[in-house]
Amino acid sequence: MKLIYKNYIAEEENGRFNLYKDVTMVATKDSKNHKKGDEYVGTVTIGYGYTFERLLRRMAEDIVGEKDISTLNGYIEEFRCVIDELENVLA
Repeated sequence: MKLIYKNYIAEEENGRFNLYKDVTMVATKDSKNHKKGDEYVGTVTIGYGYTFERLLRRMAEDIVGEKDISTLNGYIEEFRCVIDELENVLA
């Protein structure tokens, strides 16, 4: 089973999930696929062996961490909103 949410990809393997994220990368040297300085989408491994609950928490931590939140209360509220959104979409 493969779950896709925004730029996150979760693949099930033996009841656990491996989490990946598609990110925009810049080529640092010429290769057969990309010239130096070209932007391309690459896949980064975030982690392996997550339970479904831990997978949701890890994705939410990553999403909230990208936002500029200055207070603990703001972080907690944003985390709660992201968890609710993930549960509605994926569960």
